[in-house]
Amino acid sequence: MFAALLHNLAKLDLIAQMKDGLLIHGSRGEKIVNNYDFYSAFVTPDEYRLITSGKPLGTLPIVNPVAERSFLIFAGRRWRVVAVDQEKHVIDLVPAAGGRVPVFNNGSRGDVHDRVRAEMRDIYAGIDIPPYLDAPSADLLHEGRENFARLGLERTNYIRCGEGTFYFPWRGTVAMNTLVQQLAKRDVAASMEGPAIVAHGLDASELRDVVAACDSERPMDTIALAAQVENKVEEKWDWALDEQMLRVSYASRRMVNSDGVPDELS
Repeated sequence: MFAALLHNLAKLDLIAQMKDGLLIHGSRGEKIVNNYDFYSAFVTPDEYRLITSGKPLGTLPIVNPVAERSFLIFAGRRWRVVAVDQEKHVIDLVPAAGGRVPVFNNGSRGDVHDRVRAEMRDIYAGIDIPPYLDAPSADLLHEGRENFARLGLERTNYIRCGEGTFYFPWRGTVAMNTLVQQLAKRDVAASMEGPAIVAHGLDASELRDVVAACDSERPMDTIALAAQVENKVEEKWDWALDEQMLRVSYASRRMVNSDGVPDELS
């Protein structure tokens, strides 16, 4: 893998090898290391231009995986992805049917841990009011608990909505992303929307059966799943990886293996 990385860096003119075997910067690499942003560690999400029927809709920082037939929310509407141009940062969309768009915050990415989502469920199912909440916060918690009970989420994780089904796995972002890609592999159009996965065109019983099939998948090839994701370039130097290394890198960060742990920790 390391030799493949070096070959790709040479192909991109980032490094070059002298006759004595010494590795030096290539002409492109020389320009990069002399640029002021070379030492910055942070990376900002890439902004994609969104278009529909050739007309621009606007721009959006894309922080979640995007694949053809997946869905995203923009301007208060749900859209279906028709095509993704990674190089030009363009996503072609068509309007998608569905229920009312839920009020979830899908802003800049901060991956949510499994323990956070499990604690969320425990709080919704509980009755205690934490003493540190002020009156407006307590009102919001009360409203959330009322809806949790109204939807029966203490008994089921599946809620029918419009032409699809909401599935609340109460798992973190990485586990949810892995399941979305498993569903895509089975030709199920799904997307992450806050703490839920929305599967379009399936009722609750159908989605439950597909999720059970995904859970039983052993072993899970997360690298093959990563091949479905169009926007795998996330980290600062991902663009310098070839496709196979990019899949490995993406799977190690954004997917869990069949034992439920991130591949980078397995």
